[in-house]
Amino acid sequence: MKRDVLILVFLGFIILVCIFIFSLKKDTNSFDNNSSVVCVPDSCCHATGCILESEALDCTNIMCTQICLGPLDCGAGHCKYISGNCEVVQDE
Repeated sequence: MKRDVLILVFLGFIILVCIFIFSLKKDTNSFDNNSSVVCVPDSCCHATGCILESEALDCTNIMCTQICLGPLDCGAGHCKYISGNCEVVQDE
């Protein structure tokens, strides 16, 4: 009788651990693929990278040259949130 109770307690513990681990993985994936995160160029002119919109510079009253230099200039690319980071994605 005691052996049966110990086996049931052990199986219950294993099930709880599996549920806990599964819930952690689900939360991480939902954060990494969060489409509501907005990324923007990391500088006002000729940006070479991307940052979170909340960290963006105020580019009001900034004048840039019209030369296409950076990977985001002249429609060459755009910013996108990928796997927890703001990345430059090259347009084709």
